[in-house]
Amino acid sequence: MEGLKIFYSKLIHVTCLPHGLHRVAEIVRAEFPAVNELISTNKKVFVKAPSRLASFREKAPNIPLPPEPILTRWGTWLEAAECYSNNFECLKQIINCFDLSDAKCVEGAQALLKKKRICKGLLFIKTYFMCASVAISSLEKKNVLLSESLKTVKTVKNNIKTVPRNHMQNLFMS
Repeated sequence: MEGLKIFYSKLIHVTCLPHGLHRVAEIVRAEFPAVNELISTNKKVFVKAPSRLASFREKAPNIPLPPEPILTRWGTWLEAAECYSNNFECLKQIINCFDLSDAKCVEGAQALLKKKRICKGLLFIKTYFMCASVAISSLEKKNVLLSESLKTVKTVKNNIKTVPRNHMQNLFMS
């Protein structure tokens, strides 16, 4: 990069920006351990469980299955958090219908869904950090103008600046 700057003094390197935003998503995941546990536990509830999948599809035909985030796929954890936020009550009803003795993960998921801070955390993530997931997707596209990429980054920067620090601390205490 430094060698290229000799010939192109106005060169701006933007390909690492999606990786930087992924690091932001990792920090968000670390700051919301209860939400992370919910997403992880619910992933286990539906993986390799045809009867639970069928039950979900029967009770909520218009709602997609919760995404299975892959931590090395940038932004997928944030997308999962948004899905849980958008469909929280429906997911809660469906998971509460599952038999506790069926699997340990069902018991864990039901217990987590009773916590008030889970719903608050999901809403907080959706409100303030989904812009990072959208930006990652936008920055990964080919043939995007530099001006558009810089506009995307500026939007994310401005959104993250609006995160109320006091509110975030109160969220963890409740």
